[in-house]
Amino acid sequence: MNKQRVQTTMNQPPRQRSGAALTAAQTTGACDQLLAELQARRIRLRQLLQLVQLEAIRLSAAPVRGGQRPQCINPRLKRSA
Repeated sequence: MNKQRVQTTMNQPPRQRSGAALTAAQTTGACDQLLAELQARRIRLRQLLQLVQLEAIRLSAAPVRGGQRPQCINPRLKRSA
């Protein structure tokens, strides 16, 4: 009976390490990966900001159509003089 208990514990897969028991190499790798992701996100956000600034410049340089209303093409509406 005692031998059976020893055999069952030996056949079990090794337990996963807890978060506190991570090695220095694993934490360094995770930090490097996080840093690379943050730098890539920073580049994408900077490009998006440049696109928004260019669009704002383009809209401010466009001529403003003041006071014009779109014409309605509905045949039921008659145009008054």
